[in-house]
Amino acid sequence: MIGPQPYHGHFDGPQHLFAVRVYFEDTDFSGLVYHSRYLHFMERARSDMLACAGIGQREAFEGGQGVYAVADLRIKYRAPAFR
Repeated sequence: MIGPQPYHGHFDGPQHLFAVRVYFEDTDFSGLVYHSRYLHFMERARSDMLACAGIGQREAFEGGQGVYAVADLRIKYRAPAFR
């Protein structure tokens, strides 16, 4: 029996689309997503984007092609996310 397959985003033109499920643990008591959780969501989307582009991060590192690391980050929150 094959279990559920993991979710993979996709490219829509130049955009990478990646759906995120917000769990109770990602929110405060009112259902508002903690500001730091956005970083978790973005890291998942970044890893998925590389995979969708055919880039294996481990293979690139082990093959001497370098690593894909975030060197700088700036967030401007436009609207709150809720569960």
